[in-house]
Amino acid sequence: MQSLTYNAYFFFSSGPECSRNFTSSNGVIKTPGFPDKYPNNLDCTFMIIAPKMSEIVVDFDAFDMEPDTTPPPGALCRYDWLEIWDGFPAVGPHIGRYCGNSSPGRVISYTGILSMTINTDSAIAREGFSANYTVRERSLRQGPEG
Repeated sequence: MQSLTYNAYFFFSSGPECSRNFTSSNGVIKTPGFPDKYPNNLDCTFMIIAPKMSEIVVDFDAFDMEPDTTPPPGALCRYDWLEIWDGFPAVGPHIGRYCGNSSPGRVISYTGILSMTINTDSAIAREGFSANYTVRERSLRQGPEG
């Protein structure tokens, strides 16, 4: 029987304490206070950590963060945003930065770690988001030598 090992990585937030690691095979991730408005000045990191060779599938059910309606060229979501990486924050492949009503929809991580950072400013707050995640084990196929 194969044993599964989880690695825990810890990040510290500079805003209200909200960073969390998720290591169960499924769960719900929400902005603090959801469905009420999220707090101002958040700097949170959520990490889903799956066993090796597993995919992480995240489906966003609700998404509403302060929009950035007039960004200058090259800027995106300057006020409140959710940023997603397939791997460690600011290290793994960048999936995207989201705000307003532009929901990420379905996101799949292939590295076994999916990171989400939430940043909010001191002004307008919205409902935030709620997402469900599931860890899927990838089927291990034998190579030609097997």
